[in-house]
Amino acid sequence: MSFDFPSDLIEASLTCKNLREELEALPVDEVTRADGTPVERKRTAKAYTEDEAADVAQMRADRLEAAEFVVTHPFWESVPAEDRMKARAALKHHGESD
Repeated sequence: MSFDFPSDLIEASLTCKNLREELEALPVDEVTRADGTPVERKRTAKAYTEDEAADVAQMRADRLEAAEFVVTHPFWESVPAEDRMKARAALKHHGESD
């Protein structure tokens, strides 16, 4: 099934994906999964400076804004309810090569 996603929805989805990847690549002491299981990652640099912490906070805010835009986009109202999961999965992988 093919979906004709609006360009602003594609752009917001890509922004959200890119910011998630950037945030996941940041050095951290410990990450906790949703189930509470800790996943340790070694910090490769000293603690964040105030400017770095502000940058990370801004990236998180930008990602949240992009995710909210994707989830609440009017496009989803044009997709039959039974096809929305397929459409969301297709958007998530939009532009990936097979």
